[in-house]
Amino acid sequence: MALVSNSGFATTWNAPSGNLLDVQHTVNSASGGDTVIIPSGTFVWNGTLSINKSVILQGQGETSTFINRATPINQTIEFVAIKPFSDIPVRVTGINFNSKSIGQNYHRLPCVSVWGPKGGNWGLTQVRIDHCYFTGGVNAVEWNFYAYGVVDHCTFLDCPYAIIAYADGDYAWSRPIAFGTSNEVYAEDCTFIMDSQISYFDTLTDEDFGGRMCMRHCTIDFSKFTMRDEFGSIWMTHGNQAYWKGSQNQDNVRGTVNLELYDNTVTTNEAYRITYLRGGQTVVYNNVFSFQNCRPPIVSMTEEEGYDRSSNPLENWFHPLRKTWPAEDQVNNSFFWGNTVNGTAQSPESFAIWKAPSDNIFIKEKRDYWTTPPSESTVTKYPPLGPPSFSTYPVNRYYPTVTAYKGFTYPHPLTNTGFTGGRLGPGGTRRGE
Repeated sequence: MALVSNSGFATTWNAPSGNLLDVQHTVNSASGGDTVIIPSGTFVWNGTLSINKSVILQGQGETSTFINRATPINQTIEFVAIKPFSDIPVRVTGINFNSKSIGQNYHRLPCVSVWGPKGGNWGLTQVRIDHCYFTGGVNAVEWNFYAYGVVDHCTFLDCPYAIIAYADGDYAWSRPIAFGTSNEVYAEDCTFIMDSQISYFDTLTDEDFGGRMCMRHCTIDFSKFTMRDEFGSIWMTHGNQAYWKGSQNQDNVRGTVNLELYDNTVTTNEAYRITYLRGGQTVVYNNVFSFQNCRPPIVSMTEEEGYDRSSNPLENWFHPLRKTWPAEDQVNNSFFWGNTVNGTAQSPESFAIWKAPSDNIFIKEKRDYWTTPPSESTVTKYPPLGPPSFSTYPVNRYYPTVTAYKGFTYPHPLTNTGFTGGRLGPGGTRRGE
């Protein structure tokens, strides 16, 4: 039996051990708004802890509570799956997750996954993952469907796809599209480290299916990373991987809605690409980049609707190829300013078209991207005006022109709140605790 303490409105449940069955039983026994404590120690899990209610899952700290993957491992499971049935606060804090045993190949589910609804009139907006440590594997924290929240004060060591923001396809464009809102996955005050131990690395973050992400006030340290040819990017926004087909149920191949990157510090030893934009709208500003043995552009942009991939059938997505601007969900309304590279201000060489010549049709400075903040003069009209897009392409659910910018409240409001009677309250704990 779990040990229980009742403090005012809250109940704190102490799991009898950190074994998966004991923790799951304790979560099942808890009520909405309660805290479940995992004790100190090292525990091996070969299954998934399911959370479908408003709880705080709390370890004793990243140097005290360790959850390791079993060996041999069921490769298709996550450690923690957050999947409530309504928009309720959920928090995971103070745990060290270690997936090093499974290597760094594709098709590994994350340490922590967050699952919102697909479409509908509500989403998860109160999920916080904080003060955790993630080591190895692929996919540390993954957000799916209509789910937004914050990852803060976490450390990621040798984690390809450290944070992923996947949404619910075409439904994501039915929600207002704007920078600086709470409707994004936020990563702030986190540390990301890649070193010589890494055996595989494509991108540190990924967005797709209508994903939205903001990374701010983070430290990215690749100073000991040595595998240049395995370096894909630090940030990547997917583009669409098929033309829009006219149905929300079919169009999960739409790419990224937006990405915001600011006030980050990036140090890398080897790299050929830093921010890889394949679609959506992006702001990159006030970041400090330090490059040691490389001189990559800080932003590389491409559009795949005009790129002939016939030599690679697995990526030959578009028939016929598009010949004229604009493309569906292409790079648009993007702004890069105030960044420094090795102590000097950004330059035109800091921004590059990735695959000429087709990219030169779709991506042009002062039409699709600017090296200044948004203003009244930064006006671009979307969406595509003709074939091969469908005539029913959703004009009312596309990217509005951006003429001003303001970042979202920092720190994120969820980092300053706790639980009170199942609802968020001030101070980081339940009232009465």
